[in-house]
Amino acid sequence: MVNKLVPYKEFARNTLWLIDYVLDYFYMFPFKFKKLGRVRRILIVELKFIGDIIVATPAVRAVKQAFPSAKLDVLVPQGMEDVLYGNPSIDRILPFNYNYDEWARKLKGNYDLAIILHNGTIKVSTMLLKAKIPYRVGCTKVGFLESRGLFLHKKTKPTYRIKHKIDDNLDVIKTIGVYPRDKNLEIYSDSKVELEMNKKLPKNYCAILNSSRHAENKEWLPERFAELAQFLNNNGYEIVLTGSKQDYEKNENLKKLSTIFMYNFAGTSIKEFFAIIKNAKFVISIDSSAMHIAAGFNVPVIALFGAGTPKIWKPYSKNSIVIFKDNVHTSCMKSKCYLKEDRYMECMKAIQVNDVIETIRRIKENGWITKTN
Repeated sequence: MVNKLVPYKEFARNTLWLIDYVLDYFYMFPFKFKKLGRVRRILIVELKFIGDIIVATPAVRAVKQAFPSAKLDVLVPQGMEDVLYGNPSIDRILPFNYNYDEWARKLKGNYDLAIILHNGTIKVSTMLLKAKIPYRVGCTKVGFLESRGLFLHKKTKPTYRIKHKIDDNLDVIKTIGVYPRDKNLEIYSDSKVELEMNKKLPKNYCAILNSSRHAENKEWLPERFAELAQFLNNNGYEIVLTGSKQDYEKNENLKKLSTIFMYNFAGTSIKEFFAIIKNAKFVISIDSSAMHIAAGFNVPVIALFGAGTPKIWKPYSKNSIVIFKDNVHTSCMKSKCYLKEDRYMECMKAIQVNDVIETIRRIKENGWITKTN
């Protein structure tokens, strides 16, 4: 059954965005006439997680290209610093601990321009105001009831067109006349960590991620992944399961559903996680971080979508294919499935093992996967 309410929900979301934009414009009217002055220090705020930070890298690069002599720092959640490891556009990666008053003091007097990508809560906007950063812009399209920030000199204009999250980020910097030269993702691996991980990893493997940090209804049926793993193993591939520390038991339970051996690398560091994805022959991932890492390293990736929206979050790579059954109840954007009984998780149930097998055959025919050893 198609979810006929999705277009109406999207319309309501964007209408709230429009109302927020208009109210903010009049409430903050004096701010709107201020012009951007000399830019020597820039702060970019991205307070989400791995996938969100990766899709922000084209915007980071574009800002650096527009202000090449300026120092550019990025504020990310504590523990997420290594997502931006090695990025040449960034001078400092700042670990945010959600102590807003403390960070208002730390940032005070150090920046000429602040750019909020995601998410522009009132707390974040107030922190930047208290830090007395003279010019502040933001923020990307957010959820239905999420705050879109205040005290900003420029704000993204509402649009009723669904865009990829990369373009949402780029819309923010376009408010100050910054346009990208390209939209490619930009991530880097630590060569020492990669060397150590390659000693532990099999030579010919497919990396699999079937766990979502905030939305279990994005996960595929474990027994289907187990069946798929058997097919892959029969065709010469070892299986490497990935995920966070909290996913270790889930992966162990998945292993119990199969007769083949699978490596369980859940709980690695971010640098190790990057090394696993980078050196895989290909990646099969639900709507989660692994698909963005694969896209960043140009590793072939098959992304399974149900509750999420591929138009916004699909892996941004030519070497990617999305499996998305848009003829069922999909793209609800909820973290938990609200359907009951036989219809529970019907969006992910609609994806069959053969759908993935046929997609693997397609990417082999496209020459994306090198031959097995």
